Amino acid sequence: MSTSSQPTVSSADKEEEQDYIPSDRASNLMHDEKYINERLHASERTLNQLSALNKKKYKRLKKAEIIIAATIPFAVTLSSIPPLNQGEAETVLTIYAGIGGAVLALMNNVLKMGGFFDKWKDYRSRAELLKREEYLYMTRMPPYESPDAFPALVERVEHIITEPEEESSQPK
Repeated sequence: MSTSSQPTVSSADKEEEQDYIPSDRASNLMHDEKYINERLHASERTLNQLSALNKKKYKRLKKAEIIIAATIPFAVTLSSIPPLNQGEAETVLTIYAGIGGAVLALMNNVLKMGGFFDKWKDYRSRAELLKREEYLYMTRMPPYESPDAFPALVERVEHIITEPEEESSQPK
């Protein structure tokens, strides 16, 4: 006598379970409106915020880099003018040119290592892709012309959201 609490399932029931249509599931799953609001829109907002943050960092560093780069030749030129090339002024201008060059090299490397420009472009383009997918889905344009297009939307949106994570986890 078996006291197992699990019901036995016939082979016909197993076949029936495997041939379900996602929209006909009886369980309480996330539907398109909830997914669009909670996942797609939230991800779009996050990507827009990250894009704006990286744009701001990039532009600030780039502006400072341009100002320093423009003032170094000016300082060197001033230090060679006869009334200023004697004493303290010449020393200050020469030191400024040297420090400015070092700061410029540092800023250039921070820009490259931080990848602010690339991140700005990536986040922005991914936010736009999410918006495009939503519009295609809401208007039932290809690839969303089928009555049960929701799984395709989820798959494509999740790919857009996780794309950089997948690339960074790939061995190089």
